[in-house]
Formats: sequence, C-alpha cells, structure tokens
Amino acid sequence: MTLKTELTTDPAGLGYDLGDHAQIEALINAKDRSHVVSHFASERGILDRYPGGPAAADALLVKLEQFAASANPMAGIVKRALKFLGTPEGIDLGSNGVQSMLTALTPSLLTTAERDGLRSMATRACSRAEQIGMGYVTDTMIREALA
Repeated sequence: MTLKTELTTDPAGLGYDLGDHAQIEALINAKDRSHVVSHFASERGILDRYPGGPAAADALLVKLEQFAASANPMAGIVKRALKFLGTPEGIDLGSNGVQSMLTALTPSLLTTAERDGLRSMATRACSRAEQIGMGYVTDTMIREALA
C-alpha cells in the first residue's frame, strides 16, 4: 500500500488530518498496536516467559503432553510440536502453522487464555507505519505523498 493511499483512505480509522503533518507523523508512527512475529521458544522459554508463571506453563505443557498421547486426530501434530519444544532451538510460536494449530486446539483443548498466553510470547508492539511495511514515516515522506 502506498503512503498516499494510506493517508487518503485511512483504512485503520486513525483520523489523519491531512493538513497537520505533525499529527499524521505522530499517529502513523505510534507503537499502539500489536502483531505476531517470529519467536522461537523451548520448554525452558515457555517456563520462563509464559503469563501466569512457571506453574501455569508447566500445567499447559502437561496438558499438551497428555493430549499428544491420545487418539485424537490432532495428537500427532501436537506430539511433533512438543519434540521441537524439547530442543534448545524450540518452535516458532509466531509461525502461521503454529498459530493455526493453537486456533484449532481452542477451545477443545486449550482455553482462550492459554492460547492467548502462548500467542502473547510472539506478539510485539508496532506502529501503523510498520504494519503497512514502511518502518518509520517522516514529515518529508508525508509531504511527498500528499503533493
């Protein structure tokens, strides 16, 4: 998406005032949203960073291990994911595949809070500029886009 299209259509509803470049720059560069990014985590990383602490993380891992030993059609996928979690490199919690697996396991196995806890480990603050692939938008860029 071009910056001009972003500013003139305002698809995120930020309320750009096209006559106030400082306001646009502040709005578009504010790190006020979040997005899922690549984040590799092992069992150790989950025990260390899972919301709710190590006891909640351990309970979640035990739940996943028990599920992996079941006859459920998704059990094989979870079993393979657990193998990755057992390595020092871990598994990419932010990957599309892992995110899809977490969604598929909710609410039949994982609670929404458990899914969101794992997802939060791969979530980072970002700006609208970053979301549209522009990194950081400067006043000069805004002037050129609106010229």
